[in-house]
Amino acid sequence: MCRACQLTNVNVAFVDLSKAFDRVNHNILFFKLMKRKFPSTVLKLLMIWYKHSIVAIRWNMSYSHTFALTAGVRQGGVLSPILFCVHIDDVVKQLELSRMGCWVGGCYLGCILYADDRILMSSSVCDLQRMVNMCVNEYSNCDMRINASKCAVLRIGPRFSKHCADICTQGLPVAYCDKIKYLGVMLRSLVKFSVDLSYMKTKFYRAFNSLIVSQV
Repeated sequence: MCRACQLTNVNVAFVDLSKAFDRVNHNILFFKLMKRKFPSTVLKLLMIWYKHSIVAIRWNMSYSHTFALTAGVRQGGVLSPILFCVHIDDVVKQLELSRMGCWVGGCYLGCILYADDRILMSSSVCDLQRMVNMCVNEYSNCDMRINASKCAVLRIGPRFSKHCADICTQGLPVAYCDKIKYLGVMLRSLVKFSVDLSYMKTKFYRAFNSLIVSQV
């Protein structure tokens, strides 16, 4: 456990779910809502809503035939992030119960989640691998999969540049990176936690120049 992050390395795994919102299994979601004693009236409304949801594909000005939506929650929906968090909350609980990962002042920080963006943190590479394996197993129970090609590992601490064992997911090694973008912020692999501000400045100046040019 990471109780003295200043003196040890912190290994951070960025875990990407394949089409996360689109793969939510409705039956599993409703069952989990029942276990949480979700109001029956609202639950029935959601079940009817998703059961009768239909979609169509638009290509330029043409539309396909409509077909039933059998999985997933609506992208951009106000309720969708909450339903998605309920769907995968068991993964967070299992990680915390395992006692693996980083803890600060009795608060579990081994897993940080924002919608479908998840990071795992541990001072031990072996524990981080076990945490990734646990995520793979728990996600398979939720009918979801990890996209190994979009996952990455970042190391922060005195030995951030030292070579260490690969972290693997679903039999594939995850790349160690010097920089990783998380929620629009570029994080760097250094002795101390650091943010690459040049990335933010470049985006700001590009947007500013576009506004100036459009006004000319």
